[in-house]
Amino acid sequence: MIVATHDLNFAASICRHLVLLRDGRVLASGPTPAVLTAARIAELYGVEADVRHHDLAGHITVVPIRRTGDRQWIVDSG
Repeated sequence: MIVATHDLNFAASICRHLVLLRDGRVLASGPTPAVLTAARIAELYGVEADVRHHDLAGHITVVPIRRTGDRQWIVDSG
């Protein structure tokens, strides 16, 4: 089955193999843990993210932190 999505957590929860596309070209391809990294997410979306294996969920989780550069996009409510 092929699934196309921008939801990285969904992809990580169901896919064993990922292909990341940027501007119609393959940016990375391979096993999910090898492809879905903080560096690749920064390269693909320009977003700093916390990427780690979540033991209870049983798969990688992605938490966006901020856009790369000076512009912070997560609002601090505290």
